[in-house]
Amino acid sequence: MSNIDKWISDFRGTNGLQTDAVRREAENDLARQKRQKLDEPKDYEKRMRAQSAKSAKLRELRLAKEAAERADAAARKAAPKSRVRVSPTEA
Repeated sequence: MSNIDKWISDFRGTNGLQTDAVRREAENDLARQKRQKLDEPKDYEKRMRAQSAKSAKLRELRLAKEAAERADAAARKAAPKSRVRVSPTEA
């Protein structure tokens, strides 16, 4: 076998391995993309449930704070201020 024939066979062998690796990588990428498309609706639903729970919790906290502020304001308004009357003779 001449050097050229040896070089060609080596080149083909290396190139063949490279194309196999590229093909496997492309197949793996395609499989990953398919899995992501199947999981995407589940992930979306999970994110939406988490967002709804977070919003509900924040709303509950806000309403509790507003109720406490209203009660505090009502207590301040309802409490009579003690006034000391000064008699005209003392003045």
